[in-house]
Amino acid sequence: MLAALRSLTLLLAILPVVGSVGQASASSSALAATETTRVLVRFDEHTSTAAQNAALANVGARRVGTIGQLGIVVVAVPSRTEKTAVRKLAASPIVSYVERDGIARGNRVKRVKTGDPYLTSTSWQLESLGLPAAWSLSTGSANIIVAVLDSGVDSRHEDLGAFVPGRDFVGGGATSDNNGHGTAVAGTIAARGGNGKGIAGVCWKCKIMPVKVLGSDNSGNWSDVAAGVIWATKHGAQVINMSLGLPKGSRSIAAAVRYAIKHNVVVVASSGNENSSKPDYPAAYPGVLSVGAVDESGTRYSNSNHNVRYGKWGSNYGSWVDVDAPGCVNSASPGGNYTYFCGTSASAPFAAGLAGLALSYAPGASAAQVVNAIQTTAHQTKDKNSAHGLIDVAATLEKLASNRS
Repeated sequence: MLAALRSLTLLLAILPVVGSVGQASASSSALAATETTRVLVRFDEHTSTAAQNAALANVGARRVGTIGQLGIVVVAVPSRTEKTAVRKLAASPIVSYVERDGIARGNRVKRVKTGDPYLTSTSWQLESLGLPAAWSLSTGSANIIVAVLDSGVDSRHEDLGAFVPGRDFVGGGATSDNNGHGTAVAGTIAARGGNGKGIAGVCWKCKIMPVKVLGSDNSGNWSDVAAGVIWATKHGAQVINMSLGLPKGSRSIAAAVRYAIKHNVVVVASSGNENSSKPDYPAAYPGVLSVGAVDESGTRYSNSNHNVRYGKWGSNYGSWVDVDAPGCVNSASPGGNYTYFCGTSASAPFAAGLAGLALSYAPGASAAQVVNAIQTTAHQTKDKNSAHGLIDVAATLEKLASNRS
């Protein structure tokens, strides 16, 4: 997880029924030749396409994509007239809101290669979470799909298990990982355990759905994140992990998160690495299981108490952070390699993996019941980094035992 998420521009890529973000319209060649800025426009529900097009034409905007389930249109406007266009659109009686498309970045710190690629059952990260005991109850189920909204995933890695088809919203057409962030996240969630290789993820048998919303620089458009959440939900993900963040809230991403939660999906997000109590998004949105990072002693992870080679960072904290998980862990890396992965980007997939394991063990449980079980069985750490404390995998499964079908 990259520590600071400062400029995030994730624009929507759309479901198969609509044009994806990034597809340029053939119209308005003059606009195409001009430097443009992408803007997200939410029209009122019953506004006709003709009325929408007239409002956009009035400000010189060009439609480039749609998030149909949210009623959001992604448009390009000339950068030199952006402020005027946004002001006019916002004042229109047929527009609910307008926001500039922002940039989101993965919440990880610099990855450091390690000579020991293994994560065994005696590693503190697994011991502290009660994973060895939990695995005696369940190691996961192939019926559970965890969507990794990230930089893609190396599906050929020797230690990663089963996959379901994903989607690339960045534009290259493939969900392969040219950054490494997404592969590390996926490894923590679902690397195969007990195979004598590399590492062990929390949910050994869960399937990974790679949804590429971050590029090679570990950043992406807000609209792509929002579209990715919708796509993953519509294509069967029961859990969505977002190890990424925004410097401020996005109404479009907030709407996508609400859509996922309404459709019984557990949404997990990293709290961010600014060593701040200021809410970070999407982690701070209602219903999202937000995850901070602690170390072996239960101390909030930061460069003040750990080797500075990992970069200047510290887990965000506060009552808006729900739970904690380990802030550094050995995980998978593209090309069949392994890496030491640090930041709240590393802690969030522990919780996402737990959600997958919980749904595997208790398939009758709802998303809300899983989130509640994770929160209420957590143990408070000495730093009180989060509202509930360090997750307890075995205790979560035990609490959900009555939901087993």
